[in-house]
Amino acid sequence: MTTDAGLPSVRESLQLALLAEPEGSPLVAELAEAAADHYHLNYSKHPIPVLFREVRAARTLLAGVLPAGTDGTELHRQLGRLSGLLGNLAFHLDDPAGARTHLGTAVSYANRCGDTALAAWAYGWPATPAT
Repeated sequence: MTTDAGLPSVRESLQLALLAEPEGSPLVAELAEAAADHYHLNYSKHPIPVLFREVRAARTLLAGVLPAGTDGTELHRQLGRLSGLLGNLAFHLDDPAGARTHLGTAVSYANRCGDTALAAWAYGWPATPAT
């Protein structure tokens, strides 16, 4: 089980990876996937506001290294997954406009990657996000 104290370590690991690979790399994409998996699998183990802040911080870090003018990268997919998680968390925080915005962003990233499972999940259909 993760703890609230351990939750920031996921973001901190991303920060360290980005210090080593500031332009992003397959390693950064792999760690982004691990972070999205961690947040997804431990969703119910943390207070919603705490998890929201951490997922948002991780997404912000990763968005900063998104290659300009590219589509369909693994990093796009992971940004979509994090956006979808933010949408769900915003819904639980009683922020329907925020939820709609984050989920729409997730769908946009899913479409860039051709990830229909991610798009379906963001639309609320019974599918799990692509891993």
